[in-house]
Amino acid sequence: MVEIINLNVKDVKLLHELERDARASLAEIGRKIGASKEVVNYRLKNLFSEGVIKRIGLIIDNFLLDMKHYRIVLDLHNVQEGTRDDLVRFLRGMKNVEVSVFLQSSTDLEISLKIKNSGEFYDFYNKLLDDYGQYIKQKKLSVVTKEYFLGHRYLWGESEIKVIGRTSGAVELDNKDYELIEELVKDCRIGILDLGKKLSLSPSSIIYKLRNLQKKKIIIGHNL
Repeated sequence: MVEIINLNVKDVKLLHELERDARASLAEIGRKIGASKEVVNYRLKNLFSEGVIKRIGLIIDNFLLDMKHYRIVLDLHNVQEGTRDDLVRFLRGMKNVEVSVFLQSSTDLEISLKIKNSGEFYDFYNKLLDDYGQYIKQKKLSVVTKEYFLGHRYLWGESEIKVIGRTSGAVELDNKDYELIEELVKDCRIGILDLGKKLSLSPSSIIYKLRNLQKKKIIIGHNL
């Protein structure tokens, strides 16, 4: 049975602010929703513990990083106990791979793969078929050219629809920029000081790089 969780006004406002800017401080969010930072912290932890928030994601325009986006939809059959879990763990353990699991659908899994080199895709695809091909009844492969992020409009009505797709050439970044993006994908609320320690950069350098990634529209927002 699915548990119904009732959100109060403050919870909805908190979710909205996180979607607008997940890197805002607890104090900044508190000022916008009319609550102390301690209350914001308590409510945020509660939303995670109740499963309302599974993760706070970073919306990146991978097209500007010259990455190709592949989508594979799988219908499985003859799946033994634990095989689906093994497959999902295998997929989620791979870099640049996202997996959606459907429990009540004609489709079982959707795999999203973002990579620079097409050869990497075929290496991944062949390994998938070698290891799990016997359980795959049908598969559909497509190349994604645009992505749409609608936000949680059912909670707060109108919201900005973010659309990303190739509109210009790739943006040149250095290795530290890529390392910064990687850390933010793991935890988009990680603090500036912690980022500086991980990347061996000063706080001012981290702030500059963050602003530059936003200015170049590589980082365009957050999703819940």
